[in-house]
Amino acid sequence: MTQWRWTGLRPRVAWIDARAYLPLIPTLVIQTWWLILLAVLTLIAFGILERFRFTLEIFVRWVRRILGGSTLPPFPRHYMRRHNKSY
Repeated sequence: MTQWRWTGLRPRVAWIDARAYLPLIPTLVIQTWWLILLAVLTLIAFGILERFRFTLEIFVRWVRRILGGSTLPPFPRHYMRRHNKSY
């Protein structure tokens, strides 16, 4: 019997997030080599993310921070557009 506390946890299959197995569904219908390879590479990528304790959302935020830098503009963009100032 499961407890209500487990409802917040992510579903896992063999220590990998269960959402990583979604690309395997089309390979059951359309069996081409490139689709099978894509599904396996997706599983490997999600496995690597799980190894470093990243979720997909956290990984996307991390990549955005790496690419965008950690500096913030002095004013929000909507303020700068409204007052036609370039800081």
